[in-house]
Amino acid sequence: MTPAAPEARTLQGAVRGIRHSTPGGTGEAYLGIPFAEPPVGDLRFAAPAAPRPWAGVRDASAYGPTPLRHDFADTTLIPEPPIPGDATLNVNVFTPAADPGARLPVWVWIHGGGYTTGSPASPWFDGAAFARDGVVTVTLSYRLGFDGFGWIDGAPQNRAVRDWLAALEWIRANIGFFGGDPERVTIAGQSAGGGAVLTLLGMPSAQHLFHQVWCSSPALGDIAVDRARAIGARLAEHLGVAPDREGFATVDPEVIVDAQERATQEPDAKGLAVARGLLRDGVGLGPVVDGDLIPRPTLESLRTGVGADKPLVIGANDDEF
Repeated sequence: MTPAAPEARTLQGAVRGIRHSTPGGTGEAYLGIPFAEPPVGDLRFAAPAAPRPWAGVRDASAYGPTPLRHDFADTTLIPEPPIPGDATLNVNVFTPAADPGARLPVWVWIHGGGYTTGSPASPWFDGAAFARDGVVTVTLSYRLGFDGFGWIDGAPQNRAVRDWLAALEWIRANIGFFGGDPERVTIAGQSAGGGAVLTLLGMPSAQHLFHQVWCSSPALGDIAVDRARAIGARLAEHLGVAPDREGFATVDPEVIVDAQERATQEPDAKGLAVARGLLRDGVGLGPVVDGDLIPRPTLESLRTGVGADKPLVIGANDDEF
């Protein structure tokens, strides 16, 4: 007799997951649970909106839609499947068992991809092995590229950073239902994901949401406002729209994805895009030091003591590129 699919509750409603087994371990998986409303229509360039409750039991047996829209299987070593759909702001929870009394440590993974690619649905990020060892794992999605990080007049800046915060708030409020301890949360990531967790470590407003940090090969954004504005203006000019929320809202997201790389390249005196610009200036799209949500550059913030109470493991992958 096949055992019934596992169920768990959240503050928004009940979810039905799957019995999860891989060579690395066994447990339960609850996939594609929304931590915010779909960022489409009026919410496209807005801060993440809290998810609405649902009636009955929501199916959580398959990964939800991802912000990633193109398949980069031929250009990256990490399998990063794009999944179509609007409800792209979701989390995936892997647990030994959804036991509210377990109070297990929680590992939150923020994927990399240069802030423009990457997928939380990668099989590399499957949490079964951690579940085997008594750790609850959460992978989260966030808006990518210009929709997530681009400077847009009339819209809240650092929308993807706000997505990270909203996901961590959801985890803090709900992870106990899955056997996790909201007071034992480690945030972790690699490449842009490593930059994400360092950014969060340096943000005063994020300190209550996690307790330890694990960071590999971090690619910090820390983009200055002037540079972010210039990139937004170049992209708007290329698309033939005003560099504001109303202008960009008229452009299909797929078109922006196709155009954003050209806008982030700094031309030299001959009008050629040069690779050394990436080394000199860093990524073109990523967390912006807006003086509000991110009040100062990350390393400067860490030097002042923000996050100093959080244990940090930091290193680099061998042969990162």
